[in-house]
Amino acid sequence: MTKRKRVDLVMRKELLTDVLYDQFISLCLQGRCSEALVIAKKVNTNKLTIRKKKMFRGYIERFSSVFSKPKKIKDPIQDLTCIYKNYWHHILLENTRQKAFDKILLKQLKEWMKNVRGIHLKTNSMEKIVDRLKLEIKAMGYNCITGKVPPFQELEIWKTQKVVTYSVNLPEGTERVKTFLMSDFVIKGWLAYATMGRHYPGGWAKKEGLFCNTQAYDLRSEKFRVSFLAHEAQYYSDYKKFPGLGSADLEYRAKLAEFALAKKTTQKVYQLFASRAAYNKKSPHAFSSFCVIRDLTREISGKEDFKALTRMPNGFLRRVNFSQAAVRLMKRHSQALQSQGRRKVKNFIE
Repeated sequence: MTKRKRVDLVMRKELLTDVLYDQFISLCLQGRCSEALVIAKKVNTNKLTIRKKKMFRGYIERFSSVFSKPKKIKDPIQDLTCIYKNYWHHILLENTRQKAFDKILLKQLKEWMKNVRGIHLKTNSMEKIVDRLKLEIKAMGYNCITGKVPPFQELEIWKTQKVVTYSVNLPEGTERVKTFLMSDFVIKGWLAYATMGRHYPGGWAKKEGLFCNTQAYDLRSEKFRVSFLAHEAQYYSDYKKFPGLGSADLEYRAKLAEFALAKKTTQKVYQLFASRAAYNKKSPHAFSSFCVIRDLTREISGKEDFKALTRMPNGFLRRVNFSQAAVRLMKRHSQALQSQGRRKVKNFIE
């Protein structure tokens, strides 16, 4: 074999590893861990960094075996996190049995509430159970988020937070938002469990303000200003404008806000969304990424095929004016939502 052929073969193997890695992460972020496990076993870990090697080995070990709860847990909060990890472990591997696993989780949460907090709950409403759980966790000195983060029940617990107010410029106006800067996490949710802690929510928006996991960002960086502040402030703004709008459309608009305002990080944002995109309406993040990349591709290049921009010559993405394209798409999306009734519209992207 000639030197040139050996180089080409190595490059093809490295490219295959990169493609498999993107597919693996995309499936994990959608909560499809049984499919991700099949890919994980195909990846040539010799081509990966030490950190990624460790993640893959841990992932294969975790999801190839039954969840094992530690025998002696004295801390009630750690006991609670084990209940959720057990739930995530099973539901991530068997998505089709979600209702059954939700019922098991509900039963275990009621038992935890009874044994730890002395509270007997008769309701079988998951919404009421997790709302009460949130109150009890706060009474124990922690902060938390509970409830459904599509498609699964979520639990994040952290010890410390401080409040800062930011004024955020968005494509359609300015929002002044109270922001809770969170730290000292006990558990970071199902995304962290599905990816061995490599990915987890960097933050979210609620009616009371924005919540930022400070471990995910350098607060002086464009990534923080764009991928957290602009993204979540767009959510915050849209909660008021379109109170019934679904998760996928809210996420679509938040991603457009990132493209509209990014300067140094535009190319990374594009490549990240493109690699995580999937036409899966059960996963709002994957589905919105698909729609954003598809629509930007059409707006910029006139091409209909998804991710056509990724096949353009080197350096092409750096020269593309994503900001103008994103602003145009945001304007048209807003007009479409308004035409359906600002307070009634639930979804638009397809």
